[in-house]
Amino acid sequence: MTIIVGIDGGQAALTAVRYAAAEALRTGEALELVHAAPDRCLGDRLLNRARRTVREITGDRWGIHTRIVAGPPARALSAAAHHARVVVIGHRHRSPLEHLLVGSVLARLAGRLTVPLVVVPESWVPSDPHGLVVLGVDEDDDAEALLRVALATARDRSARLGVVHAWDLPDQYDDLLTLPADGDVWPTAPLGSLDAALRRVRHEHPHVAVDLELTHGPAGDVLCRAAERADLLIVGIRHRALTAAGLGRTVHAVLHDAACPVALVPVRSAAAIRGTRPVLDPELV
Repeated sequence: MTIIVGIDGGQAALTAVRYAAAEALRTGEALELVHAAPDRCLGDRLLNRARRTVREITGDRWGIHTRIVAGPPARALSAAAHHARVVVIGHRHRSPLEHLLVGSVLARLAGRLTVPLVVVPESWVPSDPHGLVVLGVDEDDDAEALLRVALATARDRSARLGVVHAWDLPDQYDDLLTLPADGDVWPTAPLGSLDAALRRVRHEHPHVAVDLELTHGPAGDVLCRAAERADLLIVGIRHRALTAAGLGRTVHAVLHDAACPVALVPVRSAAAIRGTRPVLDPELV
């Protein structure tokens, strides 16, 4: 399998290259650098700079493929990813206006892919592994499919897995009026559902240590706190995203605030499955 890295010339893209190069060293997979642009001369310069960044990490031991493709970045990268295990891109914090103009590219790419999209924040720096992968699960997610991805990821990284579900009431005033002073009221259904889903897939990777956490608060805030010392944060996306807002409030929040790379995994919603076997969503092709 191949790790695809999207190169756009920004500093965040070089951060993504460093992450992907470390992943290639860890997994033994091929690495392909892809740039979507009409100007081939500029594309060659950008890819050469990215190739030098890979060499800083891998030395001369690694074959690096490069490709310049025509067309909009989201469409070009998704077309290049048909043979990939994962696509990696960099992400920098932007003003609200910049996010509306540029963030839609990320959303369109996430909506087109049938493989995980790993978004690496520009501020990320390589470090010794923390030995933790965090999975955020919503009640509408296909928990079994996400757990399978997260368990396999944690196994491959020799890491433990933290499974986090955040809950809060629709309005902050409802919280103030409903919760007792000590906040000791927790919905039991999500935890029971997660525990049942975990029991159904746990045998596939029995040696991975798993912690289930049910936390009150906005999901984006909860997941970012849980992933402060994580190597990777995994969240699911359930539909074809056409705008930045289409990714959803939680995904938007973790992409903006998470310190670690975030893997967006395309899966069916729990409501769409209706008892069928969890699979990656064919509608996301």
